[in-house]
Amino acid sequence: MLLLWWVPLYGYLGAAWATLVCYASMALVSYLLGRRYYPVPYDVPRVLGYVLLGVGIYGGDVWLVAQGALSAPLAGTLGIGLFLTLAFWLDGRRFRWNLR
Repeated sequence: MLLLWWVPLYGYLGAAWATLVCYASMALVSYLLGRRYYPVPYDVPRVLGYVLLGVGIYGGDVWLVAQGALSAPLAGTLGIGLFLTLAFWLDGRRFRWNLR
């Protein structure tokens, strides 16, 4: 339904947002049903923290590009690098790396 409503108004961005809403709602319903019928001890605060970290970095990238401080490809590359660095710093010690 969102596609029929948002695509005529916003074009391909409407399709992208409708897809995001659809996938997010499916993930939420799956999580809620799974919690009832097949409980898995997810670390929900950590997952939400990573989502918020990603949204925050994306917002910073958009702001930097809008201010003219960085080009879009450079801001995106730096944002991905920052996210991966923080994720490795926060959770990298949980994994044992065998690089032989």
